[in-house]
Amino acid sequence: MSAGKTPRASLRLLCFSAASLFLFAPLPARGADEVIRSFHSDIEVRSDGTMAVVETIRAVSAGREIQRGIYRDFPTRYRDLYGNRYRVGFAVRGASRDGAPEQYRVEPRGNGYRVYLGRKDLFLAPGEHTWTLDYVTDRQLGFFEAHDELYWNVTGTGWGFPVERASAAVRIPGGFPDEGTRLACYTGPHGSREQACAAFVGPDGTARFRTTRALAPHECFTVVAGWPKGVVREPTREERAAWVMRDNRAAFAGLAGLALVLAYYLAAWAFVGIDPSRGTIIPLYEPPRGFSPAQARYLWRMGFDQKAFSAAVINLAVKGHLKIVEDSGVYTLSAARGGKGELAPEEKRIEAAVLTAGTGIALEQDNHEIVRRTLRDVQADLKRQCERVYFVTNAGYLAAGAVLSALGLLVAALQEERGEMRAAILFMGVWLTAWTFGTAMLLSRAAAAWRTVRYGGGGVVARWSGAIGGSLIAGLFLAAEMAGIVFICGATSPLMGFVVAAYGGVNLLFHRLLKAPTRAGRRILDALEGFRMFLSVAEKDRLNFLAPASRTPELFERFLPYALALDVEQQWSEAFSEVLKGAAEGGEGYCPAWYAGDAWNAQRAAAFAPALGGALGGAISSSSQAPGSSSGFGGGGGSGGGGGGGGGGGW
Repeated sequence: MSAGKTPRASLRLLCFSAASLFLFAPLPARGADEVIRSFHSDIEVRSDGTMAVVETIRAVSAGREIQRGIYRDFPTRYRDLYGNRYRVGFAVRGASRDGAPEQYRVEPRGNGYRVYLGRKDLFLAPGEHTWTLDYVTDRQLGFFEAHDELYWNVTGTGWGFPVERASAAVRIPGGFPDEGTRLACYTGPHGSREQACAAFVGPDGTARFRTTRALAPHECFTVVAGWPKGVVREPTREERAAWVMRDNRAAFAGLAGLALVLAYYLAAWAFVGIDPSRGTIIPLYEPPRGFSPAQARYLWRMGFDQKAFSAAVINLAVKGHLKIVEDSGVYTLSAARGGKGELAPEEKRIEAAVLTAGTGIALEQDNHEIVRRTLRDVQADLKRQCERVYFVTNAGYLAAGAVLSALGLLVAALQEERGEMRAAILFMGVWLTAWTFGTAMLLSRAAAAWRTVRYGGGGVVARWSGAIGGSLIAGLFLAAEMAGIVFICGATSPLMGFVVAAYGGVNLLFHRLLKAPTRAGRRILDALEGFRMFLSVAEKDRLNFLAPASRTPELFERFLPYALALDVEQQWSEAFSEVLKGAAEGGEGYCPAWYAGDAWNAQRAAAFAPALGGALGGAISSSSQAPGSSSGFGGGGGSGGGGGGGGGGGW
């Protein structure tokens, strides 16, 4: 130990030196110090329209975000002007770091690929590193009427680091000529028109671009280079068509499947669905013998609806077996004595249900179980009497078509690369088909509710609330269907949205068309059409059929259920309006004995039948549902606008 220095002093000197080294040594760079010093893209446009790109990225790593290396995002999925998918090619040829080959891996992303440069088990030394990424791509060029061009995002907007300098060099076969060359560049966030950059053609015919300021995180450098036509081969119409089919193969597979389904349905319809030829239709003054109003409705529609039940109820009332009472919009069916006439099986079913209830059945949700059970039993009675006797549904052919539709959607979905899109297409296809049936039914009910508002009947509040509420629900269902179609269009393409919606529409159409009357059913339908002519002719023509003395309230009541069943209740009521009004104002003071409520108004006798039919149908519909079972409710350029780009980051 040298003279004059004690051990304690030496220790203090050592501690001071260590502290000095710690305080004045370079600090590890903060996250903000991770920066891209320079970003250069060397782009070779080939005569066949493909491109070879070498990107050189010099960046500073501080061990924060850039730990093992960097990654580069490359979008490959776009939309064309019509919303169809447009997919460009992308293949990595190699990568390096600091002049030595670098490991890389390519992973698919939502709209393209991510290329990771580096190894998971190797961390970088802090400091500056230079990476190169060599790849090829195609379908990046724009071919216009007077010129061709490259519109290219050099850096992309996805970088979370500042870019101090960005540049690009674009080469085309033979170099950029003096005449016909157009250059532009843009900087800033997506859509920016800022041009803090310079562009020129060098002596070697290369178009060169560079920024004149640093780019902040998520700002982009975009270049545009145009050249005369003929330098690069333009794709043929056949090639473009092949690309569209390849990029949208799910939609085209679905379209092919739809064509097969349609061909199947047309063949099935030609084989079993074409109706027997109609006979000569002449006006008839009586319904087909032994055919009840409900049976007439069931055959007329070749299926069951609330109107068939309403026609049976009113026919029971007209015959004196029931009384219909309306009080504050609530309809009650009660038993009546002294009924006349033979009853059809479905009418006996309704009468038995009313008698079993004792005090009658109020058509409200508290009685939903008995109303729903009676509806189901009446439908079964009508089906047993009519189906396969008077018409066939050909349900087996419809089921086969539904299976073919499901297979078509499955094949289309399997063309999708992403699993979530496969599931979306399958779900939306099945959902839209079922939803379309439900929406059509709700729209029909809403229309019937508005007819009730128009012609009166029941309480004013009940009529308007039923019509508005029904319209809102139908509107919500329709809006949901439209939203589903818009969703599938956005997630895939408008063509795919059309295909999915068309599957539902085709099945709905042939659900009706495949039904066909038998020969016996055709004869009954001919008779019903003739009787309907009698029920619906204009007043001035009716005098040719009936003598004035024959047009009585009793005749009006007798055929009213049939007019309701055949959708001519309004015409039938209008024909008797003066007769009913006169009877009501006469000494007899006419009023239907089987009805008590607001639907009857002597001054508006023509509105009685449509109002009663609509209101009764609505009451039956709502009372058959359990509570809570239904819902109540030149300047086109800019930064980031070209191909390529995407961005990147550290990992």
